Amino acid sequence: MQQTNKKHRFNIIDFLICAIILVAIAFASYIFFFGSKGETTSDTVSIRYTLEVREERDELIQWAEKNMESTLIDGATKYKLGTVADFYYKTSQVPTHNSETGEALAADYPEHSDLYFVIDAKAQRNPSNGRYSIGGFDISVGSLVYVRLPNYTGTSYCISISEIED
Repeated sequence: MQQTNKKHRFNIIDFLICAIILVAIAFASYIFFFGSKGETTSDTVSIRYTLEVREERDELIQWAEKNMESTLIDGATKYKLGTVADFYYKTSQVPTHNSETGEALAADYPEHSDLYFVIDAKAQRNPSNGRYSIGGFDISVGSLVYVRLPNYTGTSYCISISEIED
């Protein structure tokens, strides 16, 4: 009996397996080294931003006022977004018009007010896009925030952001 030694040749299947392994290693390296979205280049700053809740019923103002120095939490994502530093409100305005002249006007919305929560927070500033991140929650003017406080919940939008000195 004679034994024959088969030589193994490198074929297309071997090439594909090696290519898949190399792509997987490259992808994992990219995620590990570049997956932080630039957080390492951002700097921590103190910010003060204002959230506006539009056309809230006046009977809820007393509950909103009770949240001074409370921690604000976004109701959808559960991120802690800072501490309530100030609260104020003003009568809501609704658009209307003068039917004789066609002029656009604003009229008071009875028994409704716009609520304003002023929030202080520590945030990371991302210089590449100008946004701020509070513990992973990106915020900028126009951002939707679901306000969740001990005595009040509502839907708001960020209307202003400014950096403050510590």
